[in-house]
Amino acid sequence: MPLDDPTENFYWVDENDNVLGQITRFEAHHDRNKIHRSVQIVLTNKKGEVLSQQRSFKKDKDPGNWSISTSGHVTYPDNYLETAYRELKEELGIETPLTFVTKIHYNGKTEQEMSAIFTGHYEQLPEGFDKDEVQAMKWITKTEIKAAAKRNEWSGGDMLTFKTLGYL
Repeated sequence: MPLDDPTENFYWVDENDNVLGQITRFEAHHDRNKIHRSVQIVLTNKKGEVLSQQRSFKKDKDPGNWSISTSGHVTYPDNYLETAYRELKEELGIETPLTFVTKIHYNGKTEQEMSAIFTGHYEQLPEGFDKDEVQAMKWITKTEIKAAAKRNEWSGGDMLTFKTLGYL
């Protein structure tokens, strides 16, 4: 499927994550009244650092911004967990066990998402990441997360994800 295919189908859900139907990526990103599903994945190493990615400049949302380890939309008919493992493999080229933490409702300027947050552990800096999705990767400390938050450098729902996980 092409990068950020505007015809890709997502779940359309309500504030309680009840499925209302399907919407395209284009609709999800241009009709902020329709909530769609996504996953947020935060990987840490034994030092407590968080794996962060710089989004590719080819992305349709927040190109070039720094972001959490990886994230993605739940495409129809997949579920949250399937999507989380798919995103790890497709974007970062890695596999590692994940733990479901919670779901959050992100109500942003241009879109709304029902996001499932997953955490995991990983030690190496991924080298086989998808260059169409990810520009660069680095490990960051909690202090660096807070400093970047003060400068408004996080993409989309990352601030809410970091607050939910206790980093902010």
